Amino acid sequence: MNRKREIKVFAVAFLIGMCIAAGIRISSHYRNFGLPQDVISGEKTATAEDTVRLYLLYLNRNDEQGIQSIQTDSRNRSYPSADSEYDMLDVRLLELRELSSANTSERETKFYTEYNYSSFWAPWWKCDSTVVMEFTLIKEGGKWKIAQIGNG
Repeated sequence: MNRKREIKVFAVAFLIGMCIAAGIRISSHYRNFGLPQDVISGEKTATAEDTVRLYLLYLNRNDEQGIQSIQTDSRNRSYPSADSEYDMLDVRLLELRELSSANTSERETKFYTEYNYSSFWAPWWKCDSTVVMEFTLIKEGGKWKIAQIGNG
């Protein structure tokens, strides 16, 4: 009789764990990084800041084609490939700001970002998995594109 009870307790604990893991993954996938739905769907042209947020959204969803669509043809790319070890990425934006020292003309701008990047769950505080990046964007064909990504 004790053995049956142990199996039931284990099964319940396992199911609770699976539900928590599924909830974490679902909430990560539907994270929108502060973007309106019309920008995500492509119905509205993204601003420079929206383009950086789109990069993080695509990175979070492991969408290499999406990332390539918002980058220039430059060879300076900094993102994991779709066949990387991170099939279940979680990216959480901590800070995003336009750099005042950048050439803020209508053709080029720079952004400073801090985000957490993890293979399953990224915390909302700064930690060992916090990535600091600068994005240089240029306007190309009326749309903002990421020209360079690198550490500040």
